[in-house]
Amino acid sequence: LSSESWSDPPVGITLDYYGSAWGDAPCNIYFGGASISGMWPNAARWVCTEFEEFTIGWEYDLVSGIFGSGPDDIWAVQVNAYDSLFHFNGTGWESTKTAFMTRGLNEVWVSPEGEAFAVGAEGAIYHYTGTEWVDQTIPSSAVTLHGVFGSSGSDVYAVGTGAGIFHYDGNVWQPLAAPEQLTETLYSVWARSADEVYAVGEAGLILRYMPGD
Repeated sequence: LSSESWSDPPVGITLDYYGSAWGDAPCNIYFGGASISGMWPNAARWVCTEFEEFTIGWEYDLVSGIFGSGPDDIWAVQVNAYDSLFHFNGTGWESTKTAFMTRGLNEVWVSPEGEAFAVGAEGAIYHYTGTEWVDQTIPSSAVTLHGVFGSSGSDVYAVGTGAGIFHYDGNVWQPLAAPEQLTETLYSVWARSADEVYAVGEAGLILRYMPGD
């Protein structure tokens, strides 16, 4: 990637396809994906001169989300419902599966303070408070959540099927009404600030939410 145009990196990696990317510096960028055959690593780290390949969880299950608060605090999620959440502490990756984690996950976001939110199938929302994971799954199991992002640990948005939009204020998750008659799936959400939030989804859908207006 250059400042003027997109380009392929000079050295290839063996992922069959990609599902996530995150970095905190030009020479510390992580990529997650899947190895369909199960014979290759499913993740890699770009260090400016080469890719360092490694495996998170099951090689053939998609690493669908990866995000961190710094080089020693990175979370990754997989669509595998049996073991879907992993943490890097600066030394190695480890599974953080807890008894209530029974759903595949699609995305994870980490606040600058180190709180993490992972979302996925059947309304799954798992919240890492900084000391432990808490199950905050929304009541409607028919909703699959695909995206999560926030401006802080007490201002977080999650989006998914049926134009589902949910907001966390530091205490509870509440549904937000999408524009009338929208039913498209929302796949990603991004907060420019606490007062400006964007969500994107099917059929070219782009939504902007201005809580302060």
